[in-house]
Amino acid sequence: MKSLYPACAALLAILFPTIFSAQTPDTFQVTGCAKFWANDHPVNNLSIDVVLDYPGSSDLTFAGTADINSPCSQATVVPDAQQTIPDFWIYGNKPDTINDYRNGISISDLVCINQHILGLNPLSQYALLAADVNKSGSVTGFDLVELRKLLLGIYDKLPNSPSWRIWPANCTLPNPLNPFQPYCQAFPADSLVRFENQPANLTAIKIGDVNGDYDFDGNYQTDTKSDSMYLYLPDLALAAGVSIDVPIYQKMPFWVHGIQFALRYDTSVLQLMDIIPGAGTTQNDWAFFASEGVLKNASVNFGFSDTVGVVRFLVKSGGQLSDVIELDTLALQPMFSAGCDLAGKIVLDFDATSGVTDYPAVSWVKPAFPNPFSEKTTISLALERPATLHLEVTDTAGRLTYSQSCELPQGRHQLEIPASAVSAGGLAFYRIITGNKMLSGKITRM
Repeated sequence: MKSLYPACAALLAILFPTIFSAQTPDTFQVTGCAKFWANDHPVNNLSIDVVLDYPGSSDLTFAGTADINSPCSQATVVPDAQQTIPDFWIYGNKPDTINDYRNGISISDLVCINQHILGLNPLSQYALLAADVNKSGSVTGFDLVELRKLLLGIYDKLPNSPSWRIWPANCTLPNPLNPFQPYCQAFPADSLVRFENQPANLTAIKIGDVNGDYDFDGNYQTDTKSDSMYLYLPDLALAAGVSIDVPIYQKMPFWVHGIQFALRYDTSVLQLMDIIPGAGTTQNDWAFFASEGVLKNASVNFGFSDTVGVVRFLVKSGGQLSDVIELDTLALQPMFSAGCDLAGKIVLDFDATSGVTDYPAVSWVKPAFPNPFSEKTTISLALERPATLHLEVTDTAGRLTYSQSCELPQGRHQLEIPASAVSAGGLAFYRIITGNKMLSGKITRM
């Protein structure tokens, strides 16, 4: 058991040898209890192992039993009177259950990890341990990949990590930037009796739950705010035997850090053929379960984007799209993330006036870069179809300082704003207009 915590053994600083009498060995009921790192909530169904170190021999482990209704566990320890026992360790375990792996996991956790990797919002020590999803001793993009698969239902459990890690008692994290190398001290054997009435405190870490919103009542739903983000589908008339491209889009694009949702469709009417990601998502952000008629999305860095993606169906029988497809709130709670601890609801609506060729032209827009700028700044965007764009720049008094109009084909483009459009050291506003839609932002010239 001790081999699971090599850092503890390696960093042992003080040994307290105790020799037990051969005639009167003592028996102890050692108790350990675990609390959740984020809010000190007791964590039930804990078992503990008390590991005694014998010089020149293998460890002797005394194991407690788990109680699903208790955050504490007891182990009966009988030291061998014939041996010298220099120290002991108290470890914790929590049995895995499939349903528990996703409890506390949402797109907000992926956003937290991504912002940490980008250096935008460093994680705390225990949050870093929770973010190490693949148990590599670091936090990288590979952890994002594993956690997304769990969220989307591609995994029902993590392949390289248990659902919980119970940190051993008597450990500290001296280096905020590297909690994967803890400082752990052994307990002197003669203090075993201390833990009969004063439990050893262990720290429980839910793997993947970086923002600490695990639901101990067991029915996890992210606490979303009242703000709502609307996704639209065109309410198409369905004709049997034809394939249709169904865009999932917004009418008023705005920047969010991540989204998640699931769509359930009637498999007797629609057969999924393909998913075409929008410019703000990738193929890895999508998962589909054809036999169940469920399509899921979990996207990080979903930005100024109109179209989340286009779903290609083969129509098997006639009807109306709005009658055969809906949000599946049980498969995946529909929500957007505006940060680690700020989430809002996603609502699905059908656009009766929109057809496949009428969905918004702008797939995504990235804010002007660089900003502030000295010589020029560039706005990157992508079009789902050809469109006429109007770019305008105004000063703080609302005076037009620059404008251009252009006919652009489908694909990615860059719009440049020259230094002459903004006074030196000044602030200005830009807007991009296509049809009846407008996207805007602000820029500063150095």
